[in-house]
Amino acid sequence: MPLPPLLDELLRARGPTGFEDAVSAIVRREAAALGAEVEVDVLGSTVARVAGSGAGRLLALVAHVDQVGLAVSHVFDDGLVGVTPLGNWDAPAALGQRFEILAGGGVVPALARRVGDGDVEWTQLRLDLGVANGKDAAALVRVGDPATFASVPAELAGGRVTTPAADDRAGLFAALEVLRRLAAEPAAWDVALVASTQEEGTAHGSARAAIERLRPDVAVVVEVTYATDA
Repeated sequence: MPLPPLLDELLRARGPTGFEDAVSAIVRREAAALGAEVEVDVLGSTVARVAGSGAGRLLALVAHVDQVGLAVSHVFDDGLVGVTPLGNWDAPAALGQRFEILAGGGVVPALARRVGDGDVEWTQLRLDLGVANGKDAAALVRVGDPATFASVPAELAGGRVTTPAADDRAGLFAALEVLRRLAAEPAAWDVALVASTQEEGTAHGSARAAIERLRPDVAVVVEVTYATDA
C-alpha cells in the first residue's frame, strides 16, 4: 500500500532538533492551503488555527516537528568528525548508522563509528566522511553543522513502513488531516495545530510556550511510544 504523498514528504524531510525548518515549512504550506490562520512564534513553532462555528472554545492538537540528530563538534586531524547529540538519546543507537550532515555546501554522507573501547559514549563517537585528513573534512563540514539519520521510507511485510522520525511525522500527518476535515466541515470549537520545535530534548519548552500563549480549553498531544501489545 503506497504512502499518502504528504506523509511520504514529511518522512523524507530532515529536521533535527533546532534545525526543523524543512519540516515546519511543509506544515505551514499545507495549513495555509486549507485556509487555516498560520502563525510562527519566536521559538519556531507553528500554530495553524481553523475557526469553528462560533462556540468560542479552543482545542489544541500538539505534535512535534523535530527528530533526534547530531551536531558537528570537532574536526580531527585524521579526518574523523566529533559530534554532540541533538535531542535526548543514547550514543550506542548511533553506532554503525549512516548519517547525512546538513552542511553549507549541501548534504554530506557519513558513517558513525567509534574510537576506544568499553561502553559507547558520545565522546567516543565519530562520523567518518571517507576523507583522508582533517583538511579535507573541514572543506566539507564545519562545527555546528547538524546531521540526521540517512534513510528513506521502506515497506515491510503486512503493509507496514519503517523509517526514522516516523513517530512525529505520522503525528503531524494525522493532525493535518484533522485540520483538513475541519476546514471542510467546521466543528463547534476552534481547533489549532501546534507543530512544536525542540521536543526531543527534556524541557519541551516550545510546546509549553505555545500552549501558555494559546490557553486552549482542551489540549491533545499527538505522540507515540513503543508498542506493548505485540
